[in-house]
Amino acid sequence: MSKNEIKYLWKNNQDQTNQFVIYYINEKEEKISGNIVTQSPSINPYAEHSIYFNGATCVGIAHKYIGFNSPHHIE
Repeated sequence: MSKNEIKYLWKNNQDQTNQFVIYYINEKEEKISGNIVTQSPSINPYAEHSIYFNGATCVGIAHKYIGFNSPHHIE
């Protein structure tokens, strides 16, 4: 994705406690969280056979990345 391209943050409908969660500031300067960033606000990023497909929602524009939380150690 290019630097000027609009990106969208999606959140799946599963319990977020044990998932990789990404935090962004949206265009309204609000903190939003989700699981995957895409180029579309309307095309579900999960495959139809994925447990995350049903109920996944676009939570907003991923304007400025601020961090993540992971249940796993990532370096």
